[in-house]
Amino acid sequence: MTDDITLNISSSVNVQPRKYRNHHVRGIVSRKRRIEERRKLKKRILKFGQLETEKSDAGHQMITKDEGKVPSLKTKEENVTKVTRPIKRDNHTQMVKTKSIFSGNPDIPELDLPKPAPRKVKKVTPINKFIDLDIHPGLKSYIVEKMELEQMTPVQAAALPVLLEGQDALIRSQTGSGKTLAYALSVIQTLQEIKPEVTRQNGPMAIVLTPTRELAQQSYAVFQQLTLPIRRLVATWLVGGQNRKSEKARIRKGVNIIVSTPGRFVDHLENTSCLNLENIKWLVFDEADRLLDMGFQKDINKVLKEIKKQTETKPQTVLLSATLNRGVENLVDLTLTSPAKVDVNDAKGLKSDSSNFVDPSTGLEVEKVSLPEKLQQHVVVVPSKLRLISLFSFIMEKVSSAKILVFLSCRDSVEFHFHILKLFLEHHRQTAWAKNVFQLHGGMAQKDRTETMIKFKKSKLSVLLCTDVAARGLDIPRVDWVVQYTSPGSPVDYIHRVGRTARAGQKGNAVLFLTPVEVPYVKLLTSYDIDVSELKLDQLLTGLLSTKSKNFQENVRIQMAKEKAAETHKTFESFIQEDKNLKELSVKAFVSFIRAYATYPLALKHIFHVKNLHTGHVAKSFALQDTPGEALKSLQNTVGQRAVQQMQFKRKQTNNNSKNNTEQLQKQPDSKKTAPAKSKVPPKATKRHPIVAKFDLMSEFSSGMEGVTVQKKMKV
Repeated sequence: MTDDITLNISSSVNVQPRKYRNHHVRGIVSRKRRIEERRKLKKRILKFGQLETEKSDAGHQMITKDEGKVPSLKTKEENVTKVTRPIKRDNHTQMVKTKSIFSGNPDIPELDLPKPAPRKVKKVTPINKFIDLDIHPGLKSYIVEKMELEQMTPVQAAALPVLLEGQDALIRSQTGSGKTLAYALSVIQTLQEIKPEVTRQNGPMAIVLTPTRELAQQSYAVFQQLTLPIRRLVATWLVGGQNRKSEKARIRKGVNIIVSTPGRFVDHLENTSCLNLENIKWLVFDEADRLLDMGFQKDINKVLKEIKKQTETKPQTVLLSATLNRGVENLVDLTLTSPAKVDVNDAKGLKSDSSNFVDPSTGLEVEKVSLPEKLQQHVVVVPSKLRLISLFSFIMEKVSSAKILVFLSCRDSVEFHFHILKLFLEHHRQTAWAKNVFQLHGGMAQKDRTETMIKFKKSKLSVLLCTDVAARGLDIPRVDWVVQYTSPGSPVDYIHRVGRTARAGQKGNAVLFLTPVEVPYVKLLTSYDIDVSELKLDQLLTGLLSTKSKNFQENVRIQMAKEKAAETHKTFESFIQEDKNLKELSVKAFVSFIRAYATYPLALKHIFHVKNLHTGHVAKSFALQDTPGEALKSLQNTVGQRAVQQMQFKRKQTNNNSKNNTEQLQKQPDSKKTAPAKSKVPPKATKRHPIVAKFDLMSEFSSGMEGVTVQKKMKV
């Protein structure tokens, strides 16, 4: 093949020289690169400007990115990079150079400041003194100077801040801890702060409901004291046994605080038209557990319904109770809104308060309550025949150096023991001690009950024979001994009884009388964390001996005490035989004791059952020489068989009224009333004997309204 041969090969590709082809590719690549670099630079400039505005107020910190170089913050002007920003002019973008705000700034000197001292956290110490409370100066000075109270009790220190802030509260504390003063001070302080000022023309603004007349009187006395510095606030009390017309006159004149028993207050709601509840700000249930136990559920529901009907805003509500059971919890659900729970026992971390106990009287689970720290508890086992002489022996030994409170089962028993004790003291020419013996029960007129409480509180050495009407809430100063001549049954009631002594940190003693068949009751108390020590009967009977006789040897002293006891019991029997009225009291007390003994709850029947009683020996404890059958026959001959049947029917009615308490509580206050069940027709009424009429077996906690029916609402 030669060199001049030419190949003509056609190709669709435009082949160019290498140098021209490479130059063209490099131009395209460099142009794309420049465009991308300009875009990246533009993004960095915009991003830098945005970060610059966000960080300029935070300390002018330097910003760097790995993607490219970003101007650094320096103080020297020559090291500052000038930044360009795009500006649009006539649809054309022009890059304008601007100086950074960080350029040309002077150096920031370092501040030579002292190191800050560690900040002290101010501890908020609880207020424990009345002088430190933020209350009306007149109230404060009166409490500290006139009432001579400086240090608060634990329940007062815990409850006052809560109540003064306007919260609903459930306050639980042991008896004698100062709960009454806590809520009374809060009520008065709150009412005096209202603008315009509250006067008696504003009507009732606070209602306090208590289970008994004595507790109502005691609470009213506290309000009466605390309203002295603020005269424009007026308090009153409404209880059964007082003149209704005088109570209506006080309401018509104007009162701001009403302390009342539920029955009496409901009576005025229905029959006193001038009683207006539209301004009620406070509602207090004192001893709430006792209010429920005593059958006041219907009355409480009526009060709640009427307040809800007349008031626009819910009043501040406070429940005070030493024990919490299911009934109290139901009442809490009905009345309290997000309540603050004040429990001093929980604050102390007591073990006994963290567990619950099934109350044998109701079958309900209740919380345990701590007893006063300085309380010493004793139990003495006494046969039935020796009960009367043992009680008198104890009283004779302690009456010269102590203040004694004796609990008995019924008012007839109180009447009998009161009269025979006074007669015995007068017989031994101890008239001074006879004047210091008092009685208290629900059958007494209100005037007599009030006078009795005043005298017993003022006396230093005295004896008060009473029923459970004085078991709760009453603040009786300086009670040295509480004697439970008959068992209360429920350990909760036991706690309330012994709570009348060792109050406010003082020392106190309690003794419980049991018969040999009732000894298992001690085991029940032990399961409730109630520790008792035994007091020997022989030691108890030595109280009848003179001071010289007590120095003899123990065997001789015990024999002398037994002989003296037999002699003294014969003296009692002679009193009964010689005095017809006293014998009637003795027989009535014996019969009432048997009936009361039969009312113990079913859960305690294995301990307290009427079949376990030796009725002949029980009759001896009332100084009766007759057999029980002869004693009952003599009572029927005296007052008539119809009268005895009426007594029995009254007793059954009283017991039936105390049943089904918790079922009524679960109903709302405005729930529809159900028709009451018809009771059996009582024996045909006859003219009753004066003794039966005087000692009628009605409720110990009567509000004075039983048997009163009002057909028409009286306008006043």
